[in-house]
Amino acid sequence: MDTIPAEYHEPVKQHAATNFTVEPYARADNRTRQIDLALTNGWITQDERDQTVAYIG
Repeated sequence: MDTIPAEYHEPVKQHAATNFTVEPYARADNRTRQIDLALTNGWITQDERDQTVAYIG
């Protein structure tokens, strides 16, 4: 079951890429730490992980 409405999927990915790839959630040498943790825990799919990482600028 999706808990996030479909129209919010992309904004949520953009938010995660912007906010969860910097201190205190991740270090410069491992910017995808929290996103990878979400994948490992089954909270997101591999495709969602890849799409989110693509937003890291």
